[in-house]
Amino acid sequence: MTAATLVTLAAGLGSLPAAFPGDASTHQFRRAARHLQAAALALFAALASLRAESARRRADRAVLMAMDAHELRDLGIGRGEIASWTATRPARRP
Repeated sequence: MTAATLVTLAAGLGSLPAAFPGDASTHQFRRAARHLQAAALALFAALASLRAESARRRADRAVLMAMDAHELRDLGIGRGEIASWTATRPARRP
């Protein structure tokens, strides 16, 4: 888990009421737990989406880097514009 995930879960747990069997707070506790679970699932879905988007951009960059200058010119971009067009950083050179 990342630090942001832990902070989110800790904040959610801090707002949960104490649950006593047969008390009205049991309903509140269960509702708060469902909201916390939904928030956690949304967070994990957002993280998975970011990872998928990043992988797609890296794949796009690899395809563009494999093209020659004529193919890139047909697309209307230059080799120096690939990093900004795909919103990726150029690979480091040793």
